[in-house]
Amino acid sequence: TFDPEQVRVIVINHFGNGESFSPSHEDTHKKRFPSAVRYPDNIRAQKLALDALGVSQIDLLYGFSMGAMQAFHWGAMFPTSVKRMAAVCGSARTGNTNKIFL
Repeated sequence: TFDPEQVRVIVINHFGNGESFSPSHEDTHKKRFPSAVRYPDNIRAQKLALDALGVSQIDLLYGFSMGAMQAFHWGAMFPTSVKRMAAVCGSARTGNTNKIFL
């Protein structure tokens, strides 16, 4: 269990996925949404959000599937910011067949 007096849990979604602002939700979004949003773009935005919250160190970065792929990018892009990583059911590189879904 997590003691909220000891740890904070922050969940940030991947741009263009799930319930976030994405080109699939409305025609008006399609006009304003960037044509290509890559994992590094998301990680940089997440880092800016954490910086704004005053979070400089991540004790445990957990990600499942696409979240695991983001975790790998976090580790590569900001290695001194992440103490531990739990990347579950993800790969460090997207396979060609998976790119269809992304």
